[in-house]
Amino acid sequence: PSFDLVGSIDLGTVGAAEISAYDPSTKKLFVVNNTENNNRIDVVDLSIPSSPSLITTISIGRFGGLVNTVSVSDGKLAAGIEAADKVDPGKVVVFNTSTHDVIKEITVGSLPDMVTFTPDGLYILSANEGEPNLDYSIDPPGTVSIIDIEQDYAVTTLGFDHFKYSQYQLEAKGMRVFGPNASLAQDIEPENIAVSSNSSTAWVTLQENNSIAQVNIRAKTI
Repeated sequence: PSFDLVGSIDLGTVGAAEISAYDPSTKKLFVVNNTENNNRIDVVDLSIPSSPSLITTISIGRFGGLVNTVSVSDGKLAAGIEAADKVDPGKVVVFNTSTHDVIKEITVGSLPDMVTFTPDGLYILSANEGEPNLDYSIDPPGTVSIIDIEQDYAVTTLGFDHFKYSQYQLEAKGMRVFGPNASLAQDIEPENIAVSSNSSTAWVTLQENNSIAQVNIRAKTI
C-alpha cells in the first residue's frame, strides 16, 4: 500500500500537536496545544480531510496546568491535565464532543500522562506519572486511576505501595528503583496504557522502572 499526504494544518511550534484524538461522530480532531503561554485543546474540523480547519479552542487554564493527553469515546472527550504545580494531584476533565461543555471534572493522581477509555466505554483509565520536582525534594507516588462512568464518574486511584514487600524479588528480575531517597511507590512512573479487547485488563508501562503493571479493571487491583 502507498500513503499520500491529503491535507495539513499548522497549529503552532514547540508544545503543539503532540497528542490528538478523533471523534467520528462529529468529524473533529481534538489536539493538545501547550505552546508558550498556552494550555488548550485545539478543535480541528476534519469533515473535508484535504482542507482541515481550526474550529475553536478549549481553554484548559481554569483546570490547572498543561494538558498532556486526550481520548475520545461515544461523544465524550477525556483530557488529562496536570496541576499548576505538577507534583500536586491532576485532573481528568470530560467534555461533550459536540458542545465542548464540561461533563465532569475528576481529581486523579499527580501528572496524568495518558488517559484512555476501555473499549466498552464504561471506564476511563489514567496513568498518573508522579514525576518528581528537579531536586527530588518532592516525589509524589505514581498511580493508576480507574473512573467508573456509570457510577457518576466515581474514581479509584491505585498506588504501588504494597509492592514494597516484594521489592527485592522484583529488582532481582530487572525492575529499576533508583530515585534519590525514593520508595518503590514514589519511584514508579506510569506512562502509557493498553486495554484488552474485553475491557477487563489494562497493561500500564512504568517507563523509568523497566516494568509493566497489569491492572484488573473491575476488581480495581494491580
